[in-house]
Amino acid sequence: MNSLLASPSNATLTIIDTVNAPGNLFFAATNFTAKASDGVAYLTVLRTNGTSGSVSVNYSTVPGTALPGFNYVTTTGTLTFNDGDTNKTFTIPLVNNPVAQSAVSLTVNLSDPTGGAGLIAPTNTTLTIYNTNAVFAFTLATNNVPEDASPASIVVQRFNNTNIVSSVHYATTNGTAIAGVNYVSVAGTLTFGVGEAFKAISIPLIRNTNASGDLSFNVGLSSPVNAQLIAPSNTVGHYSRCGSRGELPYQRSYRG
Repeated sequence: MNSLLASPSNATLTIIDTVNAPGNLFFAATNFTAKASDGVAYLTVLRTNGTSGSVSVNYSTVPGTALPGFNYVTTTGTLTFNDGDTNKTFTIPLVNNPVAQSAVSLTVNLSDPTGGAGLIAPTNTTLTIYNTNAVFAFTLATNNVPEDASPASIVVQRFNNTNIVSSVHYATTNGTAIAGVNYVSVAGTLTFGVGEAFKAISIPLIRNTNASGDLSFNVGLSSPVNAQLIAPSNTVGHYSRCGSRGELPYQRSYRG
């Protein structure tokens, strides 16, 4: 046949008896993902090379860019596999904080198997948490508007997630400016459609020749739907008054 044998010309076959073996435990994946808005993350541990008898394994979280108490709740526990069980799932509580941030992650480890079970890779996994909250805030903490520029336009921004429909309520309150005397009180709801990031609140200003000095009113955001609020969720509408004859403030300063 014009053939030769090369080394090695023999091999060893090892047969593992899994009928009565307690098996080995490992994470089902090297990386799990979850959204902060999910409330909990689910992680699965598998059992292979035998399912005989009751075995257990400990699990614990280790901080990474995800911080305990801010992104998730520190979690430790024990998974118990009964005779014949091949998989078990445990949860890690997530903190749905209002901060708009990029994805963060932590490590989860397996340790101390019992009942004769062993550990095989992967014995640790990464949990990546995505913050998909829509977030509302005013673009400015103070809005300076000349009285003659009525109506005042106060801008609200939505960011971190513009792929959903969300809304937020707004309302004005008095400062040194009085509703009905210096401005028109407004209240309502801004609804942001898919892809919308900015909307403006229009506030009519009343020219009152009996008032003097600069005036201000407040605008607050509340009751977000499918979103959260971050600072500044309150803003000051500050406007410069003109003189009774229509002159600008700098003209008044040079009057004789």
